[in-house]
Amino acid sequence: MLMRRDELVALVESGTLIPGPAWPRSVKEHHERVRAIPCVITHYRFNTLHHCHGGSMIDLGWDSGGAGRKQSDALVIPLKAELHCAGLDGIDSGMGVDTWESWYGPQSGHLAAIGASLGYSLFELAAWWSVHSPKRGR
Repeated sequence: MLMRRDELVALVESGTLIPGPAWPRSVKEHHERVRAIPCVITHYRFNTLHHCHGGSMIDLGWDSGGAGRKQSDALVIPLKAELHCAGLDGIDSGMGVDTWESWYGPQSGHLAAIGASLGYSLFELAAWWSVHSPKRGR
């Protein structure tokens, strides 16, 4: 069961949730690790990073707040460009979040799977970074 944003942030603020040994040291390192994973839908190797927003993210309290406002740099999934922003099936281009999630599954589930693959929770990382600003470079 995935925890809501407010619950995770409370754990960070109380000192209960601390960085694990597998956590990346920077946004750049995290993005490099996620980019190394194939597209979560097609398994295509050359992908873009999608900042998850809307749909299942709202249910967990992780909405970015509206169009043009980027979600946490921790909450990204690798997507082939046509499923991200360059085609009729793109979550940010032709299809929209709700339809995309009904076809390809909830973004929150893809984030959980990516986290399991990387050895750390992307939601916990995002909560940590929301309280303690992440390093941008290496």
